[in-house]
Amino acid sequence: MSTQRLKRAPGSSLSLRSQSRSKRIVAAEALVLVAMVTATVGGLPGSSSATSTPSLRGAGQECRSGPGPDTPFVPVPFGNASGDGAPAVQFSAPVVSMVADPVQPGYWLVAIDGGIFSCTSPFYGSMGGRPLDAPVVGMAPTPTGGGYWEVASDGGIFAFGAAQFHGSMGGRPLDAPVVGMAGDVATGGYWLASADGGVFSFTAPFYGSLGASAIANPIEAIASDAAGTGYWLLPVQADPLDGAAPYLASRVGTALAAVYDLTTGQLWSTGAGGPQTEASIVKVDILETLLNQSGGQGLTPSDQSLAQSMIEHSTNTAATTLWYRAGGVAAISAYNSAAGLDQTTPPTCITCVGFPWPGWGLTTTTPTDQIELLLKLVRGNSLLTGGERGYELTLMEHVTPSQAWGVSGGVTPQATVALKNGWLPLGATGGDWQINSIGWVSGAGRNYLIAVMTTGDPTEQYGIDTVDQVSSTVWAALG
Repeated sequence: MSTQRLKRAPGSSLSLRSQSRSKRIVAAEALVLVAMVTATVGGLPGSSSATSTPSLRGAGQECRSGPGPDTPFVPVPFGNASGDGAPAVQFSAPVVSMVADPVQPGYWLVAIDGGIFSCTSPFYGSMGGRPLDAPVVGMAPTPTGGGYWEVASDGGIFAFGAAQFHGSMGGRPLDAPVVGMAGDVATGGYWLASADGGVFSFTAPFYGSLGASAIANPIEAIASDAAGTGYWLLPVQADPLDGAAPYLASRVGTALAAVYDLTTGQLWSTGAGGPQTEASIVKVDILETLLNQSGGQGLTPSDQSLAQSMIEHSTNTAATTLWYRAGGVAAISAYNSAAGLDQTTPPTCITCVGFPWPGWGLTTTTPTDQIELLLKLVRGNSLLTGGERGYELTLMEHVTPSQAWGVSGGVTPQATVALKNGWLPLGATGGDWQINSIGWVSGAGRNYLIAVMTTGDPTEQYGIDTVDQVSSTVWAALG
């Protein structure tokens, strides 16, 4: 065994949609703490080879065709990948890894309790239903098929089928938890990687690690090349909203934000609180609904003129006309449901007592729902054609200069920004402003969606400055 380990590096973490200031629990201790909730503790000290006797939980569950309504993890095939669907039973523990069968068109899923779910590929055994000292964090197939290994966060290795046990870190001191493993096609051995960048090689050659240099973000995965002549370590992508935290903590009012990196698929969010008033960003939703209803035929010339005025100049009368043209609350709600917006609620009135502005501006939403809405514009989907998506994005790219603040803050001229802003005085004396900005930023090595919502702003400019600052921070962080 060859090893290189670092001193513990402080970790940043990624966010999940279900949490405010969400953290994707890949970084070190957090993964262990969550996993230990479902993992059974106290057995198999040091970890070693295990037999292939089926276990009680997650024991060789077969896959069936098509995703089911209760399956929490459904692999989505692309290209020539086989679409075997999801396991026929509900998982009893979260899935932590998926690996392809190197011999035949199938794959395995492994859960943190050690349960293995085989999809077309043979089942060789699992640790599901057995006591574990630490949660399972990954698996790797033997290079020539016929078996696989499971690895736990304490470095324990469990071999099944033709997989050979070459050693483990189980029972040995670690500076940081193990986060994954990779098999070596040349020797039949394997490598383990820890969150601090350490690499542990068993039978496989040791090619190096991050050594004694500090790392900014924890490692979350290791992968070997096809020839067994090297490996890669993948660091966690830092939360681009972290840098905005001190500023947001110092301001008055409530700010919510979400960022989705279209390159890596990572979603981050920040801020505490429920849905906020949309103001004019709802106009993006109105136009998407209309385009969806057109059946790929696009808008009439008169509606195109209204849409341009609504998006590029934020004209309220145009928005009201198109709101009714789309079918009002029922139609907008139906489209939102189809688009996956589950935290967006249209208003009950358009002419509202005591409110001088059109009622559609009182639609409430969250930044993560707005990310879902923007995704329908930047990625192919069944709701909008490519032409319809390009049409709306072009309007958002040509917002009148006086309204081009917001998520364009800090962005260089070399990048393309498609945005829509909203501003609305909620207080009778103008001391409670709602300021929002949503959009797509692409170019200069970046490609992301961003939504920022603020309420309780003492002035309109105060809210605009807040959105600009958050946008500048995100732009810099993703560079």
